Amino acid sequence: MIKYPALTSPIKVGNVVLRNRLIATCGGPHFVQGQESWPTEGFITHYANKAKGGAAVVTCKGASPVLNGDNPHSSMLDIYQGGNQHYFAQMADAVRYYGAMPSILIMPASGILVHGIDVSDDQWCEYVEGDGSVSVQGKAATYDYIQRCSDDYAREAKIAKSLGFGMCFMHMSYRLMLPGRFLSPYCNKRTDEFGGSVENRVRVTKLICAKIKAEFGSDFLVEISCSGHEPELTPGVTLDDTVELARIMQGSADIIQIRGTWIDPSQPTYLNPAEVPHREATSYVTHACHEQGITTKVTLVGGAYDINTAEDIIASGDADFIGSARAWITNADWGTKAMEGRDDDVVPCLRCNKCHQVKPGDWLSVCSVNPTFGIEHKVERMITPPSGEKKIAVIGGGPAGMEAAIVSADRGYSVTLYEAESTLGGQLNQAEVPYMKWTIKNFKDYMIRQIGKRNIRVCLNTRVTPGMLERENYDAIFVAVGADPKRPSIPGAEQALTAVDALRDPGQVTGDVVVIGGGEVGVETALHLAKLGHKVKVLEMQDKLAPDAVPIHFYSLFRREWEAQPNFSFELNARCTGISDGIVTYVDADGVQRELPADTVLLAAGMTSRSDEAMALNGMSGKTFLIGDCYRLGSIQTAMRGAFGIANSL
Repeated sequence: MIKYPALTSPIKVGNVVLRNRLIATCGGPHFVQGQESWPTEGFITHYANKAKGGAAVVTCKGASPVLNGDNPHSSMLDIYQGGNQHYFAQMADAVRYYGAMPSILIMPASGILVHGIDVSDDQWCEYVEGDGSVSVQGKAATYDYIQRCSDDYAREAKIAKSLGFGMCFMHMSYRLMLPGRFLSPYCNKRTDEFGGSVENRVRVTKLICAKIKAEFGSDFLVEISCSGHEPELTPGVTLDDTVELARIMQGSADIIQIRGTWIDPSQPTYLNPAEVPHREATSYVTHACHEQGITTKVTLVGGAYDINTAEDIIASGDADFIGSARAWITNADWGTKAMEGRDDDVVPCLRCNKCHQVKPGDWLSVCSVNPTFGIEHKVERMITPPSGEKKIAVIGGGPAGMEAAIVSADRGYSVTLYEAESTLGGQLNQAEVPYMKWTIKNFKDYMIRQIGKRNIRVCLNTRVTPGMLERENYDAIFVAVGADPKRPSIPGAEQALTAVDALRDPGQVTGDVVVIGGGEVGVETALHLAKLGHKVKVLEMQDKLAPDAVPIHFYSLFRREWEAQPNFSFELNARCTGISDGIVTYVDADGVQRELPADTVLLAAGMTSRSDEAMALNGMSGKTFLIGDCYRLGSIQTAMRGAFGIANSL
């Protein structure tokens, strides 16, 4: 019996049959290739793997025209160049090979907005985004320009069709791109035939779709996205507006993706609720379209990696498709797991947004929980085939240790996992307390569940000694004993708690709190305590709060969170000089010595590797490998990829 019959059921759209209800939306590794203007093997393999993993539709990158050719954040593909086109054809063919529909994001230069500015002609107009704090200028598109833009969209779709793509996608959400600017009354102030009503605001979109449909009819599918509701904006798109848009687009667009008001949090972070964030936020919009008898298919987008929730959305009639990017990044086989009813094996997304960029200056495509993301096209060559029978010891049950144990067991080796504490998880166990750490708790539970599904001998409350290892005569040992909170050389620092102490036992924290260290951990801990009712102030030595936070998407939401918390405050360029008798002394940005009363002082000054403890176990039995924080301080992502790589080399 199929566990998820609605989610995995085929559907006919136009003259095209799609094999299930899972759409892999347009997303891919940013840094998998350089300045090549064609999709390299990295891109092609990434999209092919989504098709292999069970997606019904795989949306690929097409042309990516930008004004700044040196922008490292985006690969600038050019589908118009004849010399590039056979690579795009290979990409479409690779997706079709696995039974999925290859779709392509079409984005002609005439429709691009860069930093909110229309790349168009003639008169200027002002546009204020969000809370009114950002004002930019754009140009009002002329009738001739609109016609030229719609022709460019149709031309790009025609090229894509000739290369084997059976579908195109046009991004029109968040008031981005030229057509998207017309859809919202917030930025469309026109009083001519292109503004003033839903019918007029949709006219540009309908014109583009009509030109594509005139060429290909129902054999080539057209998908658009829109912000389905903008309650935060005045005036913004209403529920009735989107239902009317869907009605007008019947026969022109085959599928409409319903997204939220903003890029953030439509691309969700862990600060969103511990459920699919747009189950409530946009499913009522897609449901309303169905309720009104709209025949255009609708897709719900926004953090839907949970298969059970996705099944409920489709089965209840709230949407026709589930669109996701991160679910396919964390699980290239997400669709296969749905088909096989393996919801327990879906790797939870941390919503850390490191798939966009790890931190300023890092140009690697990574996923915190999927070690193969960004190296999919070469990972098979990087893995050493398993050989013979091996007896493996893993010391430490944090993310690195658990990953090493799982990989070793999957390679057919006999594995014993030692953990000094009463439960597995390591530093992930700190996620049991803070409200914003629910994604890490989900991931920890997933990893422990995966350990339990394998023939791995787990020894809890066991502190390993060199003698134990010598007696067991292991072929290889993975040492993953982690790290300890760092205590900076500040007078009185021994009186303070660490952020780790506060998360493990919040009862130790009383009254007003001063947090020394405004990195990501310090800010998260401070926000958690502020939510609990403590008045919290963070002292950060640098000129930016949370400078180690992921810069793309995540940081803007992180900042919004602390700005909205009345119990939270901070001071930058503040160097702590002492802690004594409930007083924190520090030097401010002007070099003035200050005093700050505190009932509780927390240190969030980083971690210290347990490298000495780890090295003491070297050479006790077989080969010894140090992994995770005891080898090099890092993150969940570096722990997972490091453990994956080393365990696959043995």
